Amino acid sequence: MNILQSYLRDISRYPQLSPQEELTLATRARQGDAEAREQLIHAHLLMVVNIARQYLRPQVEFLDLIQEGNIGLIKAVDMFDPAKGNRLSTLAFYWINKHIQRFLNHEPDDLVSLDMEITDSHEYLLLSDTIADRPTLLGSQTIQHIDAKIEHEERQRQVCQILSRLPERERKVIKLLYGMDLRRSYTVSEVAKMLRISKVRVCQLRDRALKRMHDTGVILSR
Repeated sequence: MNILQSYLRDISRYPQLSPQEELTLATRARQGDAEAREQLIHAHLLMVVNIARQYLRPQVEFLDLIQEGNIGLIKAVDMFDPAKGNRLSTLAFYWINKHIQRFLNHEPDDLVSLDMEITDSHEYLLLSDTIADRPTLLGSQTIQHIDAKIEHEERQRQVCQILSRLPERERKVIKLLYGMDLRRSYTVSEVAKMLRISKVRVCQLRDRALKRMHDTGVILSR
């Protein structure tokens, strides 16, 4: 078992927290309880791993991404104020992503104040405001929704990777039929005209590509 496998095995043993358990621990942590702080961190380590997976690339070590994400998690735990009525996962989602992105972009980890400005579309907010119920910036306020978002983005990344390995003609057919990178999906007849091949050939290329994708665990639906 390598280091990564050992680490994943170890952190999978930490129990997830109910909202009430999180509230109790966060209150204790803000009062200086080191054990409560540690429990909050441990309960969100798997979340760091899920987010770090989104940033996987050949030239970057997965453990380095996890380490940077853990730094962001710790910052979130230390900043978290349960009195504001939100889940720690909302704040952690922001800081985990932020630290991983800084690492990948070789940005310095400057000290950040709750009074720093964050731009949400055309609206300027204070970070302290976003912590208080700003799902548009930080994502959903429940860890279940955040995990679903992460899973969806991970699936999209996998589909793109698999598509890049398909022969060019099969890749074009799939992208056209399923509306990938385009405003809409096209019918078999439309694709046949665009590629100047028969409808039968379009279906053959589609079925061949879908089989290749299915063999790798990806199933597309229209």
